[in-house]
Amino acid sequence: MITLLSILFLSNCATHDVQYKNEEIKNNSNTTTSSGKVLERTLYLIGDAGNAYLGESTEALKAFTKKINKNSSKKDFVVFLGDNIYEKGLPKKESENRKIAEHRIDVKIEAVKDFKGKVLFIPGNHDWYNNGLPGLKRQEKYIEKALNDKNAFQPEKGCPLKKINVSENVLILAIDSQWYLEDWDKNPTMNDECDIKTRKDFFLEIEGIFKKNNNKTIVVVMHHPTMTNGSHGGKYTLNKHLFPLKRKIPLPGIGSLIAQVRSQGGVSIQDNNSKLYIDLMKRITTLAKGSDKVIFASGHDHNLQYLEKEGIKQIVSGSGSKTSGTSMGGDCLFSYGKQGYAVLDIFKDGSSEVRFYSSENNESNLLYTKEVYASEKKYIDSYKNKEFESVTNASAYSKEDTDKSNSYKWFWGDHYRYVYGTDIKVPIVTLDQHNGGFKIERKGGGHQTRSLRLTRNDNRTYALRAVNKSAVQFLQSVVFKDTYVEKDFKETYTEKAFLDFYTSSHPYATFTIAKMSEAIDLYHTNPELFYMPKHSALGKYNEEFGDELYIMEERPDDTFLDIASFGKPDA
Repeated sequence: MITLLSILFLSNCATHDVQYKNEEIKNNSNTTTSSGKVLERTLYLIGDAGNAYLGESTEALKAFTKKINKNSSKKDFVVFLGDNIYEKGLPKKESENRKIAEHRIDVKIEAVKDFKGKVLFIPGNHDWYNNGLPGLKRQEKYIEKALNDKNAFQPEKGCPLKKINVSENVLILAIDSQWYLEDWDKNPTMNDECDIKTRKDFFLEIEGIFKKNNNKTIVVVMHHPTMTNGSHGGKYTLNKHLFPLKRKIPLPGIGSLIAQVRSQGGVSIQDNNSKLYIDLMKRITTLAKGSDKVIFASGHDHNLQYLEKEGIKQIVSGSGSKTSGTSMGGDCLFSYGKQGYAVLDIFKDGSSEVRFYSSENNESNLLYTKEVYASEKKYIDSYKNKEFESVTNASAYSKEDTDKSNSYKWFWGDHYRYVYGTDIKVPIVTLDQHNGGFKIERKGGGHQTRSLRLTRNDNRTYALRAVNKSAVQFLQSVVFKDTYVEKDFKETYTEKAFLDFYTSSHPYATFTIAKMSEAIDLYHTNPELFYMPKHSALGKYNEEFGDELYIMEERPDDTFLDIASFGKPDA
């Protein structure tokens, strides 16, 4: 009994009251960072709003409705963060539970009927519980018909993700996290209508989206949070220790034991300590850390929370109809265990701010404001009017990196170190002056190549790749997939070893392909080799690029590219 009581008191740190990480945050909880900024988009976030009683709405939805109808514009989004219908989604029409299920979705449809912007529903675990995929499709069809919008429920058809291009600077990535957690053996045909059919392909697609949109604010909306200090994160109120079951039967001691087992991942796949849940969140957060501005918005736990950990920004807004306690330990900066919702503002300067509202007496009361990302630093051009020679001598690697002992070469092989370390005479090129001028579209992706996507003045796109590859990128993408390691391997022996490994391939082999393709009348790109210094046209990318050898070539998948120009020198 003493042991059980100890567990109870050690574990029981969750409450429904509003909590702040420290006194400074509490005193500045309503301080805004948006003064004088130009708003790009607003996302109104409310989750787990599917438990209205028959004939009624919920406290949070009533306050939410007043808020969105008073302040919204056509550019804004309302996002329902899953668990749209408790307890088991939308049943068939003949089911005795159909009436209450329809009501629980209808109150949300009614809430947004005067909203000026776009409405987005994403699925949660409870939305899958009525016959799996068929039940989910029923809900999708019902919502899209009611809103007269075929894109209102995403992702569609039980597929895992949907990329939504909101603006030039903002992207929403809607993810069905329950898709990942589902027992696929019980649903062998669930991916038949999806392009993504494996969990591996799912992560590859997310990786590509993050890399290709690195210059944007990416808002990942998915039901399950990457981290939480609520019950799904192993934090419980005293009431849960005494009454662990849905039926109010007091089980002191046993309730604490159940809570302890759940906190160790021993009961539910829906808790963030279960193996599959951990696998999902470790991988997706590792991918997110490689991007500049990713924000996660989720429901699942029936409360409001804001958490930050190692660059990961997590909004939890899951108290649209239910409530549960939260704890302030670890990475949580704010929490509130009663009904409410969150509002995310994204500004033109790249900054963002989240606000959390309670809904007492059906009115919105601001509890907490937090800057998620600060304004982008203005780039100071220190290369303006700098002049360059027309040619120079340069090598892919320094002599120091290629000068190896005989014993080293005996063990690892000769490779092409001599070629990598030999100076060659190449033209000096700047992006604004070369071949009509180029603009940088974005940083490129890849597991080892450092690259930029360029657009020429005639709208044709090109790839600019550094001859010197990145060992750290390879280690992050291929070796340490689930742990962010970029900073750990900079200028280490491991990085040097991988850079030396790259010398097993010839650095300039690509230039033989064009001539061989020409000889047998095959279409081909026309790669160029040159030295690119740091210069004004590189802008903010001077931090990562410049002062080394580069290869530039046309992108063969470019829709603007005239295929007839392939195989001919680029004029």
